Amino acid sequence: MSWFGFYNGKDKGNNTFEIGNICVKPEYQNKGIRTAVLKEILFEHKEQNIKLQVFKINEKQVELYEKMGFKKEDETHYIMIKEN
Repeated sequence: MSWFGFYNGKDKGNNTFEIGNICVKPEYQNKGIRTAVLKEILFEHKEQNIKLQVFKINEKQVELYEKMGFKKEDETHYIMIKEN
């Protein structure tokens, strides 16, 4: 069986779903998989606020999340939220 990566998340109450990780194996990165997974998560939880955390060093991911409507909440590492 082959896998490309994984994601995990959970309902945090208060109308918020938190994404713990979106991980894509290196050989499958830059092929739109992370974007497709994120779009599916946003669709499945469109009635909720979506929260995630990104380390500053991952600027490519930060750019993707900003394009998808997330905003930075913190400057040590980015805690991002997409409000509905």
